[in-house]
Amino acid sequence: RLGASCSLRATPMAEAANPPQDGAKKDMKTKSEAVELVDVKQRLSIGKSKMKAKFFNDDEWKKLREKHEVPSNFLELFDMDDLTEGGGKGGSLMARTKDGKYIVKEMSDGDHTSLLKLTDQLIEIMMAEDTLISAFYAHFSLNGKVFIAMTNCIPSGIKWTFLFDLKGCRDDKAMIMDGNKIRAVHKRCFDCFKCWYCCDLACCPCYPEDRALYCNGKAVAWSGLKLHMTDAQATKVKKLITKDAETLANLQTMDYSLLIAYLVLDQAKVEAGEISEDEKNLIKQSEYVSVYEGKVYVYYMGVIDFLQEWNCKKDIARCIKLCAPHPLSTTPPPNYAEQFKQLGEKVIADAKPLKLKTEQKKTEDDPIDTEAIEVKVDETPKESTDNPDTSKPTPAAAPAEPEPETTQPQPVADTDADGDADAGEEVPLNNDAAEQA
Repeated sequence: RLGASCSLRATPMAEAANPPQDGAKKDMKTKSEAVELVDVKQRLSIGKSKMKAKFFNDDEWKKLREKHEVPSNFLELFDMDDLTEGGGKGGSLMARTKDGKYIVKEMSDGDHTSLLKLTDQLIEIMMAEDTLISAFYAHFSLNGKVFIAMTNCIPSGIKWTFLFDLKGCRDDKAMIMDGNKIRAVHKRCFDCFKCWYCCDLACCPCYPEDRALYCNGKAVAWSGLKLHMTDAQATKVKKLITKDAETLANLQTMDYSLLIAYLVLDQAKVEAGEISEDEKNLIKQSEYVSVYEGKVYVYYMGVIDFLQEWNCKKDIARCIKLCAPHPLSTTPPPNYAEQFKQLGEKVIADAKPLKLKTEQKKTEDDPIDTEAIEVKVDETPKESTDNPDTSKPTPAAAPAEPEPETTQPQPVADTDADGDADAGEEVPLNNDAAEQA
């Protein structure tokens, strides 16, 4: 069969039977790269109607689906009628599956060709766990358009506090600020008749408010963004950004983005359990949760749009943008990778970890819901209730041993109205209560 390397793999027997002439070798290679690009399969079905699509190199993508435990029918949760413009400059159509776990996105001809060539390398990269590069799970053609099905690195249905699209250049932008969506208002040549076009200043009487919000979001994304993480989290994220930038530079691609969304929650409300179930689940599932100045930060991130190769069109675009603010996103892959690495400077190791404390199981006679959790910030062990020492984190409390013949106070969990337990409060126990504990 034809593999992801996009070249015709002739068998030794075929070569021996029909040895190519010296002058025809180059023509055969060129033709095979131009036409014989993919192994087309009809395996997965799309949507409720189970439309059959043409899948490219699906034997290879199946390995990644199995590695990541993606169900074989995951595209049945996708509806073609849900496709809408994704909001990027290219205006590509995209939609999420009904469960929000996967995104189906329309591909340009350039991205389609690039993916055909890079399938083997990308699958190897995505098989690794130490990467922020968003995984692909299917590459297919349907109704005359080509699509990619990929993981959704930013959980859907959440009211994010901030969402940024970062490239390490002046194209960095905010998509959500303080819980409000930011509409992209670009300055294009066909807008030259607008009164604010030349000055582009907020003091202009006719300057649109959307444009001002968009420019403010770009300024924050480029120079004012600080991502507060713990020391361990910051070290890991910086390492992954650097590694992924070098990986994509080796693939000779550019113009990719680090998409990062995060919640900012009040620490007191988190401790009291006064947050939504969605927010509790986000805290449980995120690798990057931290506490900074009384706020809890919950981060999700992923590298996207990494199939753009450097070509003559990009070379021309770079010449046109010579007078634009630098650094540019239109720059060769090695330069782009170096710019992208600078995103690590936005990650600040100045936060404390957040500890998730699971309620202790009671006896079989008094079962509780073990999935209920209490969110606690790391605290130091207390030598006395009057003078707490805040220099060391508190270890997890061990279950109390029953003491049938004592009436001395024992530490128990005081459960509030939310069902959350506040550990460490001392109350006197009789014998029966001690046995229950």
